[in-house]
Amino acid sequence: MVDTVLSQVYKLRRNKGKIECPSPDCQDCINQLIAFEFLDEKDRDRYISIMNQEEKVNESSEITNVRRLQIALVDLMTLRCPNPSCRVAVDPIPDACSAILCLNCGCYYCNLCFAGFGLPSTNAMEPKIDANERNTENRAAAHTHVATHSAAESAEERTAFLSPEAVSKGQQDYLIKLITKFCSLAMTSRECGIDGCADLSLAIALCYNDFISLGIQPIHIWRAALNRINHSNIDANDGELESPVFVEEEEEEEEKEEGEKVEEEEEETTHKNESNLSNISATLDPESQLSMAISTLNEVAARQILQAFADSINLDYVSPQFSLPPTSLAIMNGMNELACELISKGASVS
Repeated sequence: MVDTVLSQVYKLRRNKGKIECPSPDCQDCINQLIAFEFLDEKDRDRYISIMNQEEKVNESSEITNVRRLQIALVDLMTLRCPNPSCRVAVDPIPDACSAILCLNCGCYYCNLCFAGFGLPSTNAMEPKIDANERNTENRAAAHTHVATHSAAESAEERTAFLSPEAVSKGQQDYLIKLITKFCSLAMTSRECGIDGCADLSLAIALCYNDFISLGIQPIHIWRAALNRINHSNIDANDGELESPVFVEEEEEEEEKEEGEKVEEEEEETTHKNESNLSNISATLDPESQLSMAISTLNEVAARQILQAFADSINLDYVSPQFSLPPTSLAIMNGMNELACELISKGASVS
């Protein structure tokens, strides 16, 4: 497959980085993030080099949308002070406890989940003692919050000194959440235009090695972003690709909820999937709804769509977002029973 596909650079350029199926009887393109799962390091690097060079050629007149997204993704991978008026890059592993004082803005933050506590006063007339008292309160709140991340069983043993392993895992989860939110907005934002998903997929692929260095699988980011769109009803009216916001008390509660056991999350997801088709955007046509359901592993919704539109749905429709028909998409996502059902209903396997 590698020799047949990657050696034909002109096809990569023509398809904006998507990889054509090597079968001579198939006209489908494979999303590069899915293809990366089957390529070795040498061929992934070769692909990235080819497409980086192509982007440089395209930038002869102006910076491309792919490059803008790539720059934004790399920037999001840099840990920064959560204060939106500061955003200075910070040391991920300082030689101190995990309740950190930003020396640039005076904000305290948790070095594991990046919850922020307090902003420095901008009122020059404010008595200094009040500012100091507020700073003391913010410091205490930060230390109390950080201690909740401690693995110690008793409250007395919990401190703001967290293990490097816990901090590293927390920072990774924080970045995944941050980047997933950005990607879901990029997929639907007017700023990215009609080719937003294709451009974002290529940008993520070009950042592949950056993601891997952080222990993050790019394909997981892609699928999580699609899943977030389904469950949040995000649409193009959501507007700008916003940067991270300063974490207030409400978001601290959200972080606690996300710390629940994996089993509980899976039960909740299953319950949502079984409810109805509300997880799939009502603004999409049935074929796009089906593709979206399969790509996010929502098999219950996929079957409901098949049943609801049994007489009108085109089972060979190739979604421009995924460049695969439903049957191929189901197989690529390990949903073999659904793929067999699609074939039994007359869907093509190519």
